[in-house]
Amino acid sequence: MMRGLRFFALGACALLAAAASASSWPLRQDEAAARLPNILLIIADDVGVDRVAAYGEHPHPGRTPSIDGLARRGVLFRNVWSNPWCSATRATILTGRYSFRTGVGDIVTRDRVGPGLGTSERTLPKALPEQYRTAFFGKWHLAGQQDGPAHPLECGFDVFAGTMKNISDYRRWTKIVDGEPQTSTVYATTDSSNDAIRCIAETQEPWFVVLSYNAAHKPFHMPPAELHTFDDEIEQAEQEPEVVEMKAATEALDTELGRVLESVDWETTYVLFVSDNGTHSMATTRPFRTRFAKGTLGQGGIRVPLIIAGPGVRSGESAALVNTTDLYATILGIAATPSSAEDSIDLGVFLHDPSAPTVRRFQFSEFFFPNGIGAKKRASRAVSDGRFKLVHNLPADEWELYQLRELWTQDKNLLSRGEPRGGLRREAHHALRMELDRILRSQGSEGSESEDD
Repeated sequence: MMRGLRFFALGACALLAAAASASSWPLRQDEAAARLPNILLIIADDVGVDRVAAYGEHPHPGRTPSIDGLARRGVLFRNVWSNPWCSATRATILTGRYSFRTGVGDIVTRDRVGPGLGTSERTLPKALPEQYRTAFFGKWHLAGQQDGPAHPLECGFDVFAGTMKNISDYRRWTKIVDGEPQTSTVYATTDSSNDAIRCIAETQEPWFVVLSYNAAHKPFHMPPAELHTFDDEIEQAEQEPEVVEMKAATEALDTELGRVLESVDWETTYVLFVSDNGTHSMATTRPFRTRFAKGTLGQGGIRVPLIIAGPGVRSGESAALVNTTDLYATILGIAATPSSAEDSIDLGVFLHDPSAPTVRRFQFSEFFFPNGIGAKKRASRAVSDGRFKLVHNLPADEWELYQLRELWTQDKNLLSRGEPRGGLRREAHHALRMELDRILRSQGSEGSESEDD
């Protein structure tokens, strides 16, 4: 049964305000934090760490002053793994569960093989305390062949306004508002930001809002001139115009995000910024490598930015091993609610001490086709301890082992000539094989976790 009420207009945010009742929930022991906080989750599309200036890992990242300011205010997590495709990562965030459990391991659209995210999954809007009013704005991309335009509502959100999948034109696109289609001629990044700002202003606290940008996903384009500063560079670009266009779209996202961040009350709101996967290969430049970009289990494909800020958060950087599944338990932890998701770890300790030692011993990422539970035509899985990374590809039964000398690079395959040389490499190889086997043995608990569990 869907949590909360279902609303069918953007004016629903005002109705949410009237429907929500005043309540308290102890986040910490002190009285100042007794009320349930607001939570704003921002998801960028195809924006890797190479395109966020705050990470300082690319000599020419682009311009992201709003995201950089968020990093100065909160904790920047430097070693975060997603899945290599957007739908699969978004499912991990909303459920706290690996893809082989939800069945979402590839891109989900109604014209692709396989189902979307199961409506029986205990998603974040279902798991949060009843006092929360929940809304999702922007790109959904989790509705499968049998799912209609009300799928986000069926997955637990009170309000949805955005796109069911990728768009082909940022200036004219089909917008679904609580199950009903309409045409928007407002630049998509601006439109989603406007909806989030309006809802935040009209909704009685506490609220959980997901702002899921289509940017900087293709089609590569130049946004409205007032949102970026790359017009001169695109005119001078003789090669790789896609790189400039992607940077411009990312800066436009950053500009509109700045407006959104100005609309929140920082004394009562936690903000989480993450991307669904790494940068597209057409917008990837050295020292990052195109062959390890989005759509691959390479570091450029699955290592993503994550920044968390809010009341009581101590600013700094964390080198802890993190999975996007961990956002689930972290968001519930902010709301003082326990998580039952088996693959999610609460990152709260790092919000108070960014230098705290890692809780995770391993990271995991995967891709498979087709979506759904059961036999796969193709599957690739990766596991890492932060120093070495093991990849297994099926049906070829190919194994790859890499040493991660830098977070964005992976050396040659150490298994290309059989067992790796050197005691440390052999030890890492054995440990990673054991961990991958352990994770996959847990597939006995595959399938949807019922919201009633």
